[in-house]
Amino acid sequence: MLRYLDNSENAAGHINENYARELMELHTMGVGTGYTQQDVQELARILTGLGVDPRPEPPQLPPDRAGQLVRDGLFEFNPARHDYGDKLFLGHPIKEADCPRWRESARHSRSSPGDGAPHRP
Repeated sequence: MLRYLDNSENAAGHINENYARELMELHTMGVGTGYTQQDVQELARILTGLGVDPRPEPPQLPPDRAGQLVRDGLFEFNPARHDYGDKLFLGHPIKEADCPRWRESARHSRSSPGDGAPHRP
């Protein structure tokens, strides 16, 4: 889905809402359940930097972001493309300071899917 819904094109300063909208409309909440266009935009900002990269070499990153790169098969979290600003999603503030916990949770859920239940950081 990341590839076909253009999330690889979703980057800080260049938001692409396709993946975020489909996650909300088709895979989680459903149409008409109370979320707003602003929620779609904020989810798109949260998902910046996630994509698919078939190249074997990692992207060139500044030293302060290099340790945040996540690659697992074709999946990639590219910190150079991520929007690190504070966000408000479905009425819940998401602060920049929470991002390391979120990334660690993403690493854990990819490496140990368990029962398929969502994991909270």
